[in-house]
Amino acid sequence: MSAPSYPVTIWIAGDLDNIRSYVRVWCHTHNICATVTATEFFYVGGSETGARIGLAHYPRFELKSFENELDTTAKSLASALIIDGCQTSALVETRSESIWVTNRPDGKSPTEQ
Repeated sequence: MSAPSYPVTIWIAGDLDNIRSYVRVWCHTHNICATVTATEFFYVGGSETGARIGLAHYPRFELKSFENELDTTAKSLASALIIDGCQTSALVETRSESIWVTNRPDGKSPTEQ
């Protein structure tokens, strides 16, 4: 069994156990497969821990429009994780672009303020 490859990654800071629990339930209710790996983010002025969440076009859960469906699923999951984890943003990385997902009212990063 095979399917065209199309990996999507979500990068988000927050409590790893909470992220794992949320992703586990999301996968079960949305019929997808994901990985959750601990990571650490470093930036000017600090650092924080979080997770790299990998979504893949898993042949067992065949998608008709896999690129669009995985992108949409990743953005939805990132938005839900932002709310659940009390974060303000996450990054969704596809083959062709990086999408900054935020719940900030103005949609701007702190450096754009």
